[in-house]
Amino acid sequence: MGTIGIKAGTVSAAVDRFKINLKGFGSHAAHPQMAKDPIVAAAALVNSLQTIVSRNMDPFNSSVLSITHLQAGNTWNVIPEQALIEGTVRTLTSEERELFGKRLKEITYGISQAYDLDTEIEWIAGPPATVNDEEWSNFAKAIAQAEKIAIGIPEATLGGEDFAFYLEKSGEHLLNRNWKDYPNHHPKFKVNPAALSLAAKYLSQLAKQALLKLEADEND
Repeated sequence: MGTIGIKAGTVSAAVDRFKINLKGFGSHAAHPQMAKDPIVAAAALVNSLQTIVSRNMDPFNSSVLSITHLQAGNTWNVIPEQALIEGTVRTLTSEERELFGKRLKEITYGISQAYDLDTEIEWIAGPPATVNDEEWSNFAKAIAQAEKIAIGIPEATLGGEDFAFYLEKSGEHLLNRNWKDYPNHHPKFKVNPAALSLAAKYLSQLAKQALLKLEADEND
């Protein structure tokens, strides 16, 4: 507690969601030759999609694909008609974000064709990567130093942040560590009240000095 996290450049990832519906033809499990089995295709697809990270992304950049929802069938002796795959993609650059979406669709349609299935893909774009401007990062650090507030560098994360939409215009994403035992999203997370007054004091000074800076820049 008592540290403001300030970092220039990328601080969190772009967040995208995908839903894939594999449509086959159901039959009794004793007669698989009469089916177009979406479960076998789904198993192949889950493994194949991971190759986007290992074979298409720059190994020096961080990215991730996580399958988080897989649903097919409702009993033990019937091959179902459909399988649903759902998950998320996290990337740090717009180029890799675009490539990820392209390769996901190409691999999915290729496997669907190989297993003679029809496929629906829904790509749900979320916020872009959160990228701090270097000039504003340095400005935020200067204000923290003037207020005698410790500065930390936030840990790298592939989590997402919709504050990124603001940063497409202007701004600075800061982190105020205000928890001790349990991080955010944990059911026992609780804000430490002592951190709030520190943050309020810092943010008020930051806003005031930022307005003075913008006014000075306009006069120049």
